[in-house]
Amino acid sequence: MGGTVFGGFLGRFLHRHHRRARNWHAAFIVLGVLDLLGALAVRQWLPPATHFVPAQHVFKSLRDTWGPFAETRAC
Repeated sequence: MGGTVFGGFLGRFLHRHHRRARNWHAAFIVLGVLDLLGALAVRQWLPPATHFVPAQHVFKSLRDTWGPFAETRAC
């Protein structure tokens, strides 16, 4: 949750200050590069999956994902 709050604030803060110096197109490019760097950092620092098994069928995987939500219905 802290990362979401920090990312939202930092995005607005950097965009505002960068927009003052240059146009808004450059500000979006800077934010895109920062997002890419953040994604690469998260990918580098996360531990590898230990019990990952790729899905054989996409639709079965979607049904399995939705299953717990479909089973909890209001009485």
